[in-house]
Amino acid sequence: MKKLMILTLVVCLFALSGFAQTYINENDPKGGFNQTGAERDFLTNQEITPSQDNAVFVNQVGNNNQAFVSSASQDSEFNLLQRGDGNSLFVSTNAQVVRETVVQLGDDNRFVDFSNATDIQNLEVIQSGNSQNLIYHNNNSISERIKIRMQGEVGQSVIVRNFN
Repeated sequence: MKKLMILTLVVCLFALSGFAQTYINENDPKGGFNQTGAERDFLTNQEITPSQDNAVFVNQVGNNNQAFVSSASQDSEFNLLQRGDGNSLFVSTNAQVVRETVVQLGDDNRFVDFSNATDIQNLEVIQSGNSQNLIYHNNNSISERIKIRMQGEVGQSVIVRNFN
């Protein structure tokens, strides 16, 4: 009888913990980032304030997402959002002040940024869809405030080169 009670107690504990970990509320009244485009709107509408510091903020939702950031700057802030599977971004910048926001919504999006010898870089990239490819080379003042938006379900490739 004692063994039966212990077995019943163990089964109940495992059943309750398994149920508690699989709870999903799709009708969350709080909203948050469950709304379409809310992540993109949140990141792109942020006011840029001088921080006199270097920071990288990465938010990844999905599988096999990769982010690499290398920055030689006095003041930089990177806001990176990857929502989907198999997204990757590579950023290598050399500027005094860098503000960069990259949003990848979809699967298998690629972003590569090679930027050198600029005073200010303020870049916003939004890739919505699947298999979007963007390569960005910069070496002049055009990057002081540039926005690039890619949309579509079919793979697109864009190369942007800004040189003096």
